[in-house]
Amino acid sequence: MILEIIIKYWVEFFLGLVATGLGIACKKIYKMYKNEKTHQKTKEEQEFHDSIENLIKEGNE
Repeated sequence: MILEIIIKYWVEFFLGLVATGLGIACKKIYKMYKNEKTHQKTKEEQEFHDSIENLIKEGNE
């Protein structure tokens, strides 16, 4: 009887740790995704950037 209670609470404790770890991992992955998404250039921004680079290269030649 006592052993069952101890096992029950330890299982609950370990499952709580697993749930907490998954929550922290998901939060970190979402934060990395959000940061990456904000740093991505749109197609128009990329084309503008490429055209400026080409103008600079042509000016240096």
